[in-house]
Amino acid sequence: SVDYYGGATVLEADDLPFDNDEANGVTLGNYIVGKWISSNPFEKDAKGDLTEGARLLRHEYGHYIQSQRNGPAYLSKYGIPSALGAQWTESDAQYRSDQYFSQRGSAPLFQYSYSSDYKPINEKWWEYGILTVGAGPIWGSVIVAALNLSKGR
Repeated sequence: SVDYYGGATVLEADDLPFDNDEANGVTLGNYIVGKWISSNPFEKDAKGDLTEGARLLRHEYGHYIQSQRNGPAYLSKYGIPSALGAQWTESDAQYRSDQYFSQRGSAPLFQYSYSSDYKPINEKWWEYGILTVGAGPIWGSVIVAALNLSKGR
């Protein structure tokens, strides 16, 4: 199914190429794709708890916010490191999600994944320089991803 939330297109897919216990969603640009994902981040189950689909949407919406802030640098700065298992990309997405939904009256959902003095990872001017002028889009993406992975955040 296809739906929309907060500027993002949310697609529920039965089969994902990376279908496993750890990853049930992916975000690229304005598109959020997930297995059993909800398009309602406030959806509750019969016990009054957020559904897994709502939790997944909230997490992936954090990646959507990363994408909106970083534009063309998103894939090399967050996407590739995330696919390679860099946990800092996930903590940053969860922090951004909590900040966004807290402003909309919802309690933080993921505060266990980042410290109370956490600062979001901001875009850097040199990342755009490497992507556009320095090494070109393909090698630039590899360089930016390698630099961000080496930080270990």
